[in-house]
Amino acid sequence: MQEAVVRGPHAAGFWQRATAWSLDALVPGLLALVLSWPLLAPALARLEAVTDAGLHELASAMAEALHAQIGGSAGLADLPLLLLPPTLQAAARLSPAVWAALWPPLLAFVVLLVAWFGGFEASRAQASPGKRLLGLRVTGADGDRLGLGQALVRQLAGSLSWATLNLGHLMALAGPEHRALHDRLARTRVVAARRGLPAWAWPWLLFAMLAPVAAAGWLGSRTAARLQYLLEQAFWY
Repeated sequence: MQEAVVRGPHAAGFWQRATAWSLDALVPGLLALVLSWPLLAPALARLEAVTDAGLHELASAMAEALHAQIGGSAGLADLPLLLLPPTLQAAARLSPAVWAALWPPLLAFVVLLVAWFGGFEASRAQASPGKRLLGLRVTGADGDRLGLGQALVRQLAGSLSWATLNLGHLMALAGPEHRALHDRLARTRVVAARRGLPAWAWPWLLFAMLAPVAAAGWLGSRTAARLQYLLEQAFWY
């Protein structure tokens, strides 16, 4: 898609803003992993151990249920009832382990993200590096440069856009101003020097959307393969 240069800034579109955010999130995300690693590493080891123990218990329960079905002491309809207790027990132990692994990098990421966007958007450039790459700027409702306080308020208000399951961000789809929830709360606008996305941005945006799906699929297939292995071990031995 060719960029159309227009006279004067106009409201930045949703996909321009989403692309800029995905680029900007790279540096704070990597720094968050580095800074939180002393807490994250043991938490991930604990999560792996708890997950494997839960899979062991679930595989044993599945093997016992299958043996009971083959022996005629349980029917197919009894399988869910036989598997429910070990599944709930495994989930109860897994939940705190997941949270222990999530909160260190998540907290570091949020703090760094607020500082990153707030500092850059209050600077003379009025834009983070990702926004500058897309030709975007953040201004007040009257078009003036943001002060540091207003820039930080905008970032803190962004938590409501996330808390609404991204409905606050999706508000930027509505024209003509394309203002997200945090823009409305902080009385800010995101303006663009050009319409549309440059050609290179579409492959990047597609990658940014598909990478989490691919990672989740890989993790799910790895877990399923481990469960299958443990089930075979429990069933035959």
